Amino acid sequence: PPPSPALRMDPAATTSGGPPLQDTLPPTDPAELREIIVWQGALIRSYQDQDSASLASGRIPHVYEDFWEVFSEERAARLPLHQAWDCAIDLLPNASPPRGRVYPLSLPEAKAMEEYIEEALAVGHIWPSTSLAAAGFFFVGKKDGGLRPCIDYRGLNAITVRYPYPLPLVPAALEQLRGAKFFTKLDLRSAYNLVCIREGDEWKTAFHTTHGHYEYLVMPFGLTNAPAVFQSLINRVFQDILGKWVIVYIDDILIYSISYISSCPGGSF
Repeated sequence: PPPSPALRMDPAATTSGGPPLQDTLPPTDPAELREIIVWQGALIRSYQDQDSASLASGRIPHVYEDFWEVFSEERAARLPLHQAWDCAIDLLPNASPPRGRVYPLSLPEAKAMEEYIEEALAVGHIWPSTSLAAAGFFFVGKKDGGLRPCIDYRGLNAITVRYPYPLPLVPAALEQLRGAKFFTKLDLRSAYNLVCIREGDEWKTAFHTTHGHYEYLVMPFGLTNAPAVFQSLINRVFQDILGKWVIVYIDDILIYSISYISSCPGGSF
């Protein structure tokens, strides 16, 4: 399996300027305990203030500065390499390539579509297609008022052999958080695009627009097996720590701990 990603909560910054934060039994002396509580509160408020300022300015929160590459938009957009976990699209016997309709777009949607196609071509996520398959392209509104591109893969999904990998049960996952007080949530950027389409299956992802016919080289949103494929990959990455101090639901990663300093045991994962 691939190595776990290098990302950590750096304890070095917590060891100067006051009593050390340790995962041990609390002190019995009231004065010492009060001093630690006051100092820890000031430290956490300082982190919150610094991280809020960093986020507002577009900078990385300072506890993650050593791992700035993890947050790189340019690196996240690179075409991934083919791996054993590539998204396969196996069709049912005697199934014909589906061909959907071209959806009409408003002027703002047409402009957004052109920008999306141009960007996806530039990073290598799609290329021009001659496939007989074709799904429709349209947009749905996002909460922030933007537009999210969608491919109508209902025809393709209807003839695709299902990949029976299970997704986590949310109630069971939440039960693991019992007693935890500190949480770090990580959301992967364009997570599905980090997985390649299996070589030779790209033509099945073809979609058409008023400006051309294209197919994906990376796993797009909308494929019936995409959630299971990605869950299988992410479970492989985190297999040694799943259920210990990390839970993952597709591309949402939650680190949990009973104390601030142990939110990443050993300082990294």
